[in-house]
Amino acid sequence: MYVKNSYNITMRIRTIMVILVMAGIPLVAIPFAGVASANPIPIERIYEGRAGGSPLPQELNEHVYFAEERVIADIGKTTARVDARYTFRNTLDENVTVKITLPFPNEPWDIMLKLFGRQIGWSWGYFEYRYMEERFDGEPMAESMPCINFEITIAMNGSATVDLEYSSKVSVYDFEINWEVYRWFSYLVGSAESWNRSIDHAYFEFRMPKGLYDSDEGSNSKWDISERKGEYVFMQEYRNWTPEEDFIELSWETDRPVYEILMMQPCFLPALGISLAILIIAILIITLLWKRARKRK
Repeated sequence: MYVKNSYNITMRIRTIMVILVMAGIPLVAIPFAGVASANPIPIERIYEGRAGGSPLPQELNEHVYFAEERVIADIGKTTARVDARYTFRNTLDENVTVKITLPFPNEPWDIMLKLFGRQIGWSWGYFEYRYMEERFDGEPMAESMPCINFEITIAMNGSATVDLEYSSKVSVYDFEINWEVYRWFSYLVGSAESWNRSIDHAYFEFRMPKGLYDSDEGSNSKWDISERKGEYVFMQEYRNWTPEEDFIELSWETDRPVYEILMMQPCFLPALGISLAILIIAILIITLLWKRARKRK
């Protein structure tokens, strides 16, 4: 009799465990069911990653021109640190003082401006930039953007080098139900047209850790891409250059963490709660049956 009862109890426990497992699997799998099959839905597009821009004169002076531009950006997941150097040349046989504007499509922070290595003052302002592209109705597009204004004096037949450092945000194009998050970082170059002269030399270098970029993406054909000490380096270099586009841009995608995808599913938390409740009930039932079996020994 004892053997028969023990056998019956053991079979009941196994049956209960199988039922609980079979009931729990669909509940836990619910969050995964909506991930791969759903079309992506854009929920947020932030244009904060358009960094600074090429300098322009407040008053055009035919004897002073924008000669060289070097922009290096260390790009992270959400922010970037930009190190820019601008060289201006004076063709007159006398010193010339010029007022210069540096536009920013979005307001940066941690700004440091230097002339020949010495920090100089600047002030905030607003600048209306007219885009090269026209609207669908043929009208010009314009945008009022923040800028910093400063003044420098260039020696006769000489040049002046201005160094600028600042932090800026990276743009995000986020899809609610998708495995990837798309990001891009852009720099305004169209403002350099205001000098009415080509730039002698322009160099742009954007750097990014390897873990943030898919090297097989193939969407940045304008960049020369190399690898250096755990990061990708993207370069564009021009001589006697007049910009033909408003922005120089780098775009890439990153995989969304699985836990983040799950948390975005509305059914995940309820299903998780039900699964945990079933698990707790199963443990209680098994414990109770085990205690009864021991008493019968």
